[in-house]
Amino acid sequence: MVALVFSLLLGGGAVAADVPAGCTSSRNFSAEAYKVWISSGIKAAASKDVAGAPTVGTGQRIDLSLVTGEASSGGFVKFEVSAPGFYIIVSDAYPRMDVTELASGTSFNPVDFGKIRDCGTLSKALRFEFTKAGSYSLGFVSSRDPRLNFMIYKMP
Repeated sequence: MVALVFSLLLGGGAVAADVPAGCTSSRNFSAEAYKVWISSGIKAAASKDVAGAPTVGTGQRIDLSLVTGEASSGGFVKFEVSAPGFYIIVSDAYPRMDVTELASGTSFNPVDFGKIRDCGTLSKALRFEFTKAGSYSLGFVSSRDPRLNFMIYKMP
């Protein structure tokens, strides 16, 4: 019995040690979000317009192919907010990200933003407060690689 309790204590510490310190010390990210981030991404292709944009899920990492242009790459995806609260949008690149509520056309500004340091491949985080459930679009513009990973995650 003592060996079982000891092994559970050691096992719990090993899981926590897998999360880099920068992930747990950021107000724009959590250890739970990091565990989702390191899972396999869902492949999706952005659309050049909102009408044709694919709907992506929250709470999962998305491996996104952007639409390639002459000077930059970009595109749109849609997502659903099922419950009001704070959500973060994180990326492994530094694209411009624009969030718009589809029903009203209202653009949202992040309530907090910043780089995430010491957290693996994560580079950028934006925190948004959504006060109601609904459908939203997320537009990307990137002057770098036409592929990026991102995640929309509801913070606890």
